[in-house]
Amino acid sequence: MSDFDQLESGSGPVEPLSQLTPDRTDPEPASGPGVLVDVLPPNARILVTTQHSCYRFVVLDGADRLVRVTGGKLFPDATEMLLEGATTDAGMIKRGWICAGMPIVLSTGVRRIITSRVESVAFERVRAA
Repeated sequence: MSDFDQLESGSGPVEPLSQLTPDRTDPEPASGPGVLVDVLPPNARILVTTQHSCYRFVVLDGADRLVRVTGGKLFPDATEMLLEGATTDAGMIKRGWICAGMPIVLSTGVRRIITSRVESVAFERVRAA
C-alpha cells in the first residue's frame, strides 16, 4: 500500500521531481529536491510526504501561494491555506518553496502550521479532459 493510496482515489500516476523548479526570486538555492509554488499554474498537484504525514496540495493561485491542502491529521477535508514556504533550522522561510529536508509553513488568518520535515515531493499528473 502506498502512502498516498488513501488520497489518490481516481487520481493519475505520480511523477517524482527530478530537478528543482526554477527559482525566479530567491538567490539561495533550495536544500534538496523541491518546487517553487509561485511559478506553478492553477490546479497543479503536489504530493508531499513528511516524517509524520502525507499531503496533497492543489495550487489555486501560484503567484499568491494560495493552495488547497488535504492530508495528515489537521487536514482531513480540503482546506485553503497560504503556503508561506519551507523553513530552515534557523527559522528563516524560503518563500514559496516546498523542499525535501525542510518543514513547510502554512497559514490562514491567525492560524499557522509547521509540518514535520519533508521527505519527498512529487507532482501528480492530471489527465487531460
